Amino acid sequence: MQQAEFTYQRGDFDALKIYVDFILSSYHIKSKVLHINNVTSISEVLKRGVNEQKLLSSIALKQIQITTQLQANASYQQGLFSQAEEEYLRAILYINTPSQINAFSDLVASCVYAQAKEQLTLDTNIAIKHYLRLGQLVPTSKYRVNAEFDAGNLLLKQELWAQAITVLIEFQQQFPHHKYTASIPAKLAMSYEKLGRWPKAAEQLLVMVSKEKNQNLKREAQYTAAEYYLK
Repeated sequence: MQQAEFTYQRGDFDALKIYVDFILSSYHIKSKVLHINNVTSISEVLKRGVNEQKLLSSIALKQIQITTQLQANASYQQGLFSQAEEEYLRAILYINTPSQINAFSDLVASCVYAQAKEQLTLDTNIAIKHYLRLGQLVPTSKYRVNAEFDAGNLLLKQELWAQAITVLIEFQQQFPHHKYTASIPAKLAMSYEKLGRWPKAAEQLLVMVSKEKNQNLKREAQYTAAEYYLK
């Protein structure tokens, strides 16, 4: 174990992998990396972890905790975010303290967020999928707000109006008091306009009117809303 920690500290990640594989193989769990497509939430991982931990002695559990965490951290440091995500999920299987569970859950979310950012210039649709699955995988993560708001904005940019509406309304409901929420009525109004859903667009304009301090803008929005109700 000390040798594995030493190789990690000096950044010798190839040697670290050899030690990790050896230790995990000795407990017959080398292949127990949780494939992303099979995991829907951290709570699912925790439930599976209860059963996994029952099969291990306290010494074995401690060794597995250390090695799985070292391997996940090594992948994260190398920018291998997809691999690190799976490895952090595996590490969570063997964690049993709330503070560590929270910390490693946020690291999982960080990996997902990083994968989304990597895809921004490659495939926007994949980036959106990563942003949206973050909130499903780690609902309590600090990354969720930015991820879901970014997803909504990307859907608007892609002119996927109906999908954008769904994401933005859910954001509104989940984070009613967040500063980002103030911009959502305008985004919804535009989306409804693009879809020709005039009454819905009018509703959002009236929401904007209720919060607008500029009287000229207020009157203009009211006139536009009235026109939309007549369509």
